[in-house]
Amino acid sequence: MAIEQWLVDGPKTIDLETVRRVRVDLAGGTVNIIGHDDPTARVEVTSVSGRDLKVAIDGDTLVIDHPQLSLTDITISAQTLWNKPSADISVLVPTRVDVAVRAITAEVLVVGVDGDIDVRTVGGEQFLDRTTGRVSLASVGGELSVRDHRGAVTTKTASGDVTVSGALTSFSGNTVTGSTLVDVTSGLPDRIRNASVSGPVTLRLPADAQPSYRVSSVTALTQLDDLVVQPLRGSTYVTPPEQYERNMTDVHLNTVGGQITVLRSGRTSDVATADRPTSPPVAARSAPPRDVPDEFHVRLDKRVADASESLGVGADDAADPDSSERPDTDGSNA
Repeated sequence: MAIEQWLVDGPKTIDLETVRRVRVDLAGGTVNIIGHDDPTARVEVTSVSGRDLKVAIDGDTLVIDHPQLSLTDITISAQTLWNKPSADISVLVPTRVDVAVRAITAEVLVVGVDGDIDVRTVGGEQFLDRTTGRVSLASVGGELSVRDHRGAVTTKTASGDVTVSGALTSFSGNTVTGSTLVDVTSGLPDRIRNASVSGPVTLRLPADAQPSYRVSSVTALTQLDDLVVQPLRGSTYVTPPEQYERNMTDVHLNTVGGQITVLRSGRTSDVATADRPTSPPVAARSAPPRDVPDEFHVRLDKRVADASESLGVGADDAADPDSSERPDTDGSNA
């Protein structure tokens, strides 16, 4: 049962004590969740429309949502069809919290949080920066962007693009038409898996990674470092047993028509071919990004700065725990 509860119909600031979990359910708007090193929390509501917003503390869980509409309240329900509930919210929380967000069209930003993060939306972009733990992101059409994450990441989207970077212990992705870019900046992940229909997949691994491949693409070429694999049309390319080594990263990638590209940091070599020659090589046909594009960082930096300003903290003040002090997450072998 909720210990404290507020119904908010306009701008409001709410200061709270102990918060270990955050649960947000919205129809629309924006949600910014920023971790800091203090034990206290703050909710900054900048706008509310269409329906009052509920903010409550239930035990150590912060709950923010639009209360469910009564099925018998025909007048309000009809109005909601034309004036969808929406709210713009920024939340300052202790670093070690678990976060769960459910929304229809809201944009979601999570920064400096060390805990399990689960975000599910229909539309609207999702941004994560300097996070640690298990992350699960899902959207029908929204873009999914993760920067400087340490831990495991799972993504699922139909048409949204996916960009993930950091010291990943594992990655599992699923798209239909959206492109996927995974940049493992350090460490040796246990496994990288991605499936798509027509969306291209680009994976960059550290130079010392030893990938064990299981990849397939029906109609598109596949580039694995300096090796080009022709369209497999139902078969699968598997790393030959004689190339097996210890501490390998399982890389399972499959598409119908999307190009697959795997690169390793700091390695440059001529493109070779698997089983049969091909001309021109993949690199000449299409130059996939070797790094996360600059515009990705610019957009994410702006979102973090705007959210930090709304909470009265500097963008650099958001928690960024020293990775050496963080416990290993499940599946870590870094």
